[in-house]
Amino acid sequence: MIFDGRPVDQITDAEFNALVADHVAERKHLEFKVTINHREDGERLELLLDIASLANAGGGYLLVGIRDDGRGKAQRFEPPGDTARLARSIRDLCHEHIAERIDGLEVVERVIGGNPLVIVRVPVSARVPHMVTFNQGTYFWLRYEDGKRAMTLAEIRECFTEDLLNRRLSAIQRSIQQLSRVAADERRQELRSMIEAGDLLARLQAESGSELSRANAEAVARAVGDRPTFYISITPESLRPGSVDVDREEVRAAFGRGPGWRHGGWIVTNEYAEIESFGEGIRYRRHGLQAGQLELLTNGHMTYAIHLEETFYHKQSPEEIRRRPRLWPYAIIEYPLSFFRLYRAICELSHLPGAFEAYVQYLNIKGHILPAGPPTPFGFLGGRQPDPFPNQSLGFRMECQTGFQPDLVTFNLVRQVYAAFGYEVRHIPFWNAGVSRFELPG
Repeated sequence: MIFDGRPVDQITDAEFNALVADHVAERKHLEFKVTINHREDGERLELLLDIASLANAGGGYLLVGIRDDGRGKAQRFEPPGDTARLARSIRDLCHEHIAERIDGLEVVERVIGGNPLVIVRVPVSARVPHMVTFNQGTYFWLRYEDGKRAMTLAEIRECFTEDLLNRRLSAIQRSIQQLSRVAADERRQELRSMIEAGDLLARLQAESGSELSRANAEAVARAVGDRPTFYISITPESLRPGSVDVDREEVRAAFGRGPGWRHGGWIVTNEYAEIESFGEGIRYRRHGLQAGQLELLTNGHMTYAIHLEETFYHKQSPEEIRRRPRLWPYAIIEYPLSFFRLYRAICELSHLPGAFEAYVQYLNIKGHILPAGPPTPFGFLGGRQPDPFPNQSLGFRMECQTGFQPDLVTFNLVRQVYAAFGYEVRHIPFWNAGVSRFELPG
């Protein structure tokens, strides 16, 4: 089809100019008119038949303001008159006299090199055949390479049959999608119940990474009650039991002291904690949500969760925390950064294929503030007074591919956190856009 069926605003002036300069001929998906006398019934009907025939033939363009040579070849631009009135009249006529209505029909005024046009774009329609009703007459017309003409009874019957089949298939597809969603919701709720019940192998029975990611996040949210909590996870979309050898020495070494370890940093790993095995994988012994709970399952699902206490409210007194809890930028950035750097190392050691679903959520943080920019000896110099967060919680998901860059994944998630607090990218501290990396001091 000419112009590949693109919307009018995606077609350049040069492309329209070329129609006249190259004397392009009318064809199945293209017609020219100098103007339309919208007071004359014959011209109004002709216009309706042009547009309906284009819709019934797979779409096209009607350009008002171009004169042809009498044989259909574009000759020159010629002012069609009041383009605003023409465009309005064309829209009204189509809405009143064409059934079914043509979804996505465009009627656009445009000036090309000083030449006014009215451009009618007729998109591909799934509701054929379109019928014109005018002055007590009924018309089914179809456009061909050599013009338009009334459709035969066989052509009309074929269109109706195809349309009915498409509608039935569409309805069946919607029903299947709805049933699939219901089944997925039921499986996720069942998995969440098993996790909440403490089933030691529950998370290894998930059918997909997306199902596991959501079920585990829901279980954590229900378990923490009204405590402010940070939670992060990453999950292979395609789960394979045993894809991570959690007893491997290199995996446990990374689990104890991850890549980019920073002394005194806000990191998810702990080199002094004792690593223990449990039914699904490994974690730190006696590390609950007070100290930070890091878990790696044998199917590649990894999570970290911690209550928002001193580490997130760094340099705030208990009174300040109760009155106006402030989130510490190092914690906001470095916890996910160390998490994704660790997981990238696990991927390389275990040859985990992508894609992965990453998820970050902050629970029960209504009223918290997040200052802009990095902390300094003189306070936060972000240039604006932070507003208390208005919602109870926030969470973000994103997809990562094999070989993902931990710093970039972190930045894309942290950017959404800062945006939720009303900040722009420039307010995020420690990010070096030139090298796509966080540069934390120390």
